[in-house]
Amino acid sequence: MGCTSANGYDVILQYTSHDWRSNTGYFETGTCRLIAPLAPDGKNGSCAGTYLTSPGGSPVHFYQLAHFQYCDVDLQF
Repeated sequence: MGCTSANGYDVILQYTSHDWRSNTGYFETGTCRLIAPLAPDGKNGSCAGTYLTSPGGSPVHFYQLAHFQYCDVDLQF
């Protein structure tokens, strides 16, 4: 999910990821922030979140940079 500030410059993206395909599970959730508009070669933003592995994993908090690039893809369902 994503949204922008009223002036359209601040972008906030919230994501959730699950991977239960292996013997151990993985869950991650985070929020990324960046400034719009994106440059033709992309722009770095900051992300903070938490991930958890199972069985028996403890939550781990993280902060990292992420690279965002413009893409134009037609989605057909």
